[in-house]
Amino acid sequence: MLECWAYSGLVSRMILPLGLNVRSAELSLKSVMLPPPADALEREERRASVWMALYHDTIASAASGWGTSMNLDELTVPLPVSAADFEEGPERMPPNPQDIESPDFWTKHPIPDSFVMCVKASVLLNRVNRFVRKWKNRHLRDDDDLDGMNRPEFRELANAIACFQMSFPVSLRNPTRLNAKRKLDIDLIAAHMMPHAAAICLYEPFADVSDHTDQPARRILAAAQSIVSIVQQLAGTVGDGASNFSSIMHSSASVCLVTSARTSLLFVWISKSLGELILPRTRY
Repeated sequence: MLECWAYSGLVSRMILPLGLNVRSAELSLKSVMLPPPADALEREERRASVWMALYHDTIASAASGWGTSMNLDELTVPLPVSAADFEEGPERMPPNPQDIESPDFWTKHPIPDSFVMCVKASVLLNRVNRFVRKWKNRHLRDDDDLDGMNRPEFRELANAIACFQMSFPVSLRNPTRLNAKRKLDIDLIAAHMMPHAAAICLYEPFADVSDHTDQPARRILAAAQSIVSIVQQLAGTVGDGASNFSSIMHSSASVCLVTSARTSLLFVWISKSLGELILPRTRY
């Protein structure tokens, strides 16, 4: 895990001197190592590399609990174009109008592409984990266990998760949808799983799993069950003939599955401790 986190951080750090993280390297206060892109194709190759680096940096951080190496505040490069536009070539490759500072980042998706949605989901997970790390390392005060839910950042993140999930493009709402090559879209699967994992990470510090009326507890269990539901759909689509189920998964899938399993086991453990089976009785 340490090697994975360190290597992902190294890649993210190299983004800065190369000038790949900014909208316009020419306006940078410091000189950058790369010249401007020769054409639209090279421009999009660079942008896709930046966002993929952010994705891996986020996943390594989520898996380890350590901070990320890439600062979202310094990431002003626009989102990538769709895979279809990229394959068309530089003649038909208008840039994505959105970047991380766009006010409609979570509610509007002008380019309905699975990789773009995966990138947005990784940004969401990145911000949630940053908030949780800060909250767990706060200056402790008496009876402040639930104060984090009243913070503006918490409400903003909870709203972002809800808005992102509700505004998912209609053409991408089925995680088992086949792509143009009649194969499962691993970017789309990750884009569906990560918001649920983000919800678990966000609400878990405030959840009282021994209370079946506790809203944070109900929220994390619903998110865990949603991840399980996606896996069940994938198992039904892949069928018994699939020899390698992991081949259709992003690296984020392992983080999402472990997060879901950990949450489910927590409810099972508390149910046994209380001498009752909470899950079926309350139908979370």
